[in-house]
Amino acid sequence: MRQKFGSFAPCASAAGAACWLAWIMVVYSGDSFLAAPKEAYDASSSAFILSTFALSVGLIVAACFPRQASRLVRSTRGLIAASCVGGVASVAASLSSSMLPLFVASTVLTGLTTAVIALRCAEWTANLDIKDAVLGMFIALVVSVMAYGTISLARIHLGAWFSIVSLGLLVPASAVLLIAGDIEEDEFDPSLSLPRSFWRLVAFLAILFFALCSVRGYYPNATDVGSFAVSRTIVGLILIAIGIVGMMAIVLVPRKTSYGSLFYGMLIVATLSVALVPVLGFSSLGAGVLGSISFGVSMITGWAWLSRVAYRSGAPVVRVFGFGFGFNCLTATAGFVLGARLYAVGSETSVAMVGYALVTACLVAALVLLRKEDMANVVVPVELGESGTPDGERAEGEQPASTCDGSPEQAAGRQDSAPAPTDDKADALPASTGKPQFKIKCQLIAEEHGLSSREAEVFLLLARGRDAQAVAEELFISFNTARTHIRHVYTKLDVHSRHELMDLVNNSKLELLE
Repeated sequence: MRQKFGSFAPCASAAGAACWLAWIMVVYSGDSFLAAPKEAYDASSSAFILSTFALSVGLIVAACFPRQASRLVRSTRGLIAASCVGGVASVAASLSSSMLPLFVASTVLTGLTTAVIALRCAEWTANLDIKDAVLGMFIALVVSVMAYGTISLARIHLGAWFSIVSLGLLVPASAVLLIAGDIEEDEFDPSLSLPRSFWRLVAFLAILFFALCSVRGYYPNATDVGSFAVSRTIVGLILIAIGIVGMMAIVLVPRKTSYGSLFYGMLIVATLSVALVPVLGFSSLGAGVLGSISFGVSMITGWAWLSRVAYRSGAPVVRVFGFGFGFNCLTATAGFVLGARLYAVGSETSVAMVGYALVTACLVAALVLLRKEDMANVVVPVELGESGTPDGERAEGEQPASTCDGSPEQAAGRQDSAPAPTDDKADALPASTGKPQFKIKCQLIAEEHGLSSREAEVFLLLARGRDAQAVAEELFISFNTARTHIRHVYTKLDVHSRHELMDLVNNSKLELLE
């Protein structure tokens, strides 16, 4: 069952995600390297390129093998082992910046192992409804920035060793908290694929991340140590403010609020911010701050959107985030490399030309790839045809065609909310679905067939004509979890279709059940 904030599990998961984000901030800021500030930043830049590339490869490979990857991500031993290896590799990378082979091996291993942590965080947010998912991410953002600030201040007084020790502990702490948070173990449906609208948005985010990370790769090289430290402080304070305002807004809006327009607006703002970078200048403080803030906001928006895709589509979480987040990390790495190379070239003309080219690419991508309706329509599952390609896309709320009504698995996965045929009385809903007697009848049927309390709730909703998606929404569980419960209900009731379930309810006499 999906849990709301206020109970221990989701709060522990949010704290685990915060530890992971704080680890990212520490390792890529250069604070954990035993070197002069400039050399430390050069080492952290190399670590970012190598580990993020390894992270993206790990995520994409996991997306190609979702069953095996999900078993690893959901395994307590696997998660603890990966986190410990990641923590040790992080410390090794910090201490071996002058020893190239060890440094490369450590940073690559860090990226691969933290891919497991990233997917576990994805499993957490994907099992929340959109309001709690966004709220959880804002909480994790604020806590992580504050934790990073605390570690940075402590480093000033206690030395770089404090940052190194913190770095080694943050990843295992993240794993322990995510395990304490617990997640639903949903079943996969291999007949579901990701629609073309999903790939359009992934392509847009990839272009946007490429542009933003080119700024992040160029600016620190072109500025002095003091200005870079000031920009980091400004970025941290602004991110905390954004997180607090975001939490307040999420708490105040109704739970049923559509977030499609909000996501669309945030991505449009991030796109327009790219257009300001050439005006401000790549090496200016404003460009550095704007690039980092826009990147952070885009990451939150993209993660929340991917969570919604996984929550409602029924596709494996590992596949959704592996492809979606993996490709975006890959283009972010390429953008960072481009920014660093631009500084090495040193030509202002080249920098200006590339800057305006990136602005043009982002604006064209926003016009061609970023569609407001996709922010909602992408969450609808697509059935694979016999050829293995998507049969087509459906608008949000449109029901997929029923291809069969034989097995519990098929009946659980399809949408049955279309009006029942008028010439088949057995398929009609009982006239008294809203009366207490009907609820009592369903409870007695559930007890007679040994349904659990959650399965009884699902059975009652099915008897009232709800489809799998409606069951997920009303019980605040993921789409996959709803289908799993529906399969169990069908099996225990010994029915194989909605038709037979309605027959069972209609033909059962309350007096005989009592």
